[in-house]
Amino acid sequence: MRGCAELLSELNTCDEHWRIEAKETSRTLGKTASQTISAFSNEPGIEGGYLLLGVSRDPASGNYRVTGVHEPDKLQREVASLCASAFNRPLRPNVQVCMVDEKPVIVVYIPEEVPHNKPIYIKAQGLPRGAYRRIGSTAQHCTDEDIRMFHTSAERRTYDESVIPGASLDDIDPHAIDEYRRARRAANPHAPELNWNDGDLLLALKCADKQGDELIPTLAGVLLFGRDMAIRKYLPLMRVDYIRVPGHKWDGEISYALEFREPLLRMIPRVIAGVMDDIPRCVAFHEGSIQRHERPLIPERVVREAVVNALMHRNYRSCGTIRIIRYPGRLEITNPGHSLVEIGDEGSITSVTRNPAIAAVLHDTNLAENKGSGIRMMVQLTREARLSPPVFESNHQADYFRAAFSLHHFFSEEELEWLRGFSAADLSDEEAMALVFVRRNGSISNEQCRDLIELDVVGASKLLGKLRDLGFLIQHPHGAMTFYTPTGQLGVAPVCTTHQRVEVSLDEEETLSVDSEAILPDIAESIRMLGKRSSPQEVMRVIVQICSVRPSSAGEIAQLVGRSKKWVSASYLKPMIHDGQLEYVIPGEPNHPEQKYKVGRSEQEI
Repeated sequence: MRGCAELLSELNTCDEHWRIEAKETSRTLGKTASQTISAFSNEPGIEGGYLLLGVSRDPASGNYRVTGVHEPDKLQREVASLCASAFNRPLRPNVQVCMVDEKPVIVVYIPEEVPHNKPIYIKAQGLPRGAYRRIGSTAQHCTDEDIRMFHTSAERRTYDESVIPGASLDDIDPHAIDEYRRARRAANPHAPELNWNDGDLLLALKCADKQGDELIPTLAGVLLFGRDMAIRKYLPLMRVDYIRVPGHKWDGEISYALEFREPLLRMIPRVIAGVMDDIPRCVAFHEGSIQRHERPLIPERVVREAVVNALMHRNYRSCGTIRIIRYPGRLEITNPGHSLVEIGDEGSITSVTRNPAIAAVLHDTNLAENKGSGIRMMVQLTREARLSPPVFESNHQADYFRAAFSLHHFFSEEELEWLRGFSAADLSDEEAMALVFVRRNGSISNEQCRDLIELDVVGASKLLGKLRDLGFLIQHPHGAMTFYTPTGQLGVAPVCTTHQRVEVSLDEEETLSVDSEAILPDIAESIRMLGKRSSPQEVMRVIVQICSVRPSSAGEIAQLVGRSKKWVSASYLKPMIHDGQLEYVIPGEPNHPEQKYKVGRSEQEI
């Protein structure tokens, strides 16, 4: 169990997240405590979470401060009683009291429950309403899919291991099994399963189940080794569609399309080849060679991993297809099934798979990377190719996962020329990326630096501190909300903030200042009035005010309203785009690195 000082330090550095939640609770637990406890108990892969009681967030500075609790013994008993009686199973939290600034703080560690005990739900509300999952820094109601996942995990049989009624071994293609043996032999010539007959091999791989004297193929068996006719008969929509569209937004018009429906071991190489054939290529030179060669803008390993991830982790209960869309400036791969765990910093993701039988075969044949390393590898390879970072979106409610890859290099020619002006500083690649980010956006925070570059909190702080010491950045210390703006020698206009008077260039003749009486008094006051517990409607109203002055990026808006960029994007900007309150400055490319938001027509007409 981690200590109070360590947890407080992480709160002030990274804000609340999927493992830590702070509550101002002084005399009694609030109604939301039971929801948080249920979420920490249920969420796969995070190993539980911490409740800090007697800690609140200062709306002015954004820092978390200790307020303390009254009668800590009584509150400890309340926590123990709630965990023992309010849920469908008794829970045993680890509760400690520590003194910070002579004030008592209660640390409650809620361990993750074992699979056969899930879901943990509030008895008074029942299922499914009383069961929660930890999504980001919030507790969300479990969906029917979540409940099924918990139940199948408890039975130790996942959906891909379930038999297909009516199927038989006649539906298995012997040639597909031969392809598995060839791939497995190439990966490990001494693998013992190479000596087994087809029936025993299918049983061992959980691709068939024995019922009486007969072997019945499972879902994994048909997907991996099924005949084409069997796949169409039993799984008619389990296919991959590749679509090329002419515009930045798909309006139904298709320039080119391919459809893939065959056993996965045969399909995956064909899908990868089909995508790579359509990826634009650029000219490159090997180091020390004058011979030019062409290479795809997106590395093949990135495409391979994205395709394998989509097929390995998709929700096969859903009847939707995997859709790969190639726009003029980006590639998007969308599969049914949200991520079962939180996508964290540095592109890392905890290894929890929805389809372990399929995943095991893909790992055995070296089609999939080491467990948990796929997303991290894609981020690293796109960075090495000087492309804008990929964007991964997991939508729990709509139940889909999307990976988007830009076809644009991170540095434009004009930006490279601009960086040459600082050659005397001998900047590293990471430092150059941070400066270009500041040039584009007017400011950068530790969180934005971590998202941009593969660094931890300390590494990002050191990098930004060095750029500050070199005279490129000005630090604005505000605890977890600390950010940096450019100095004059960068020749970049800084983003406006509510913490001091900072001018922002609107056009050649106009500037904007937070305390400017001519332009922004109402907006600055509205921003200052926002607190942590402001309603979504209040926050959205302020966002409309900000974007009515000039188009603003998600990072700029997040800084102004005092919330994280990810939270602002998911909770405010996307719904406001959907409702027409805001519009993209670059239509059809929501993940464009220079995307900004402007007031929608519906708001302009009011």
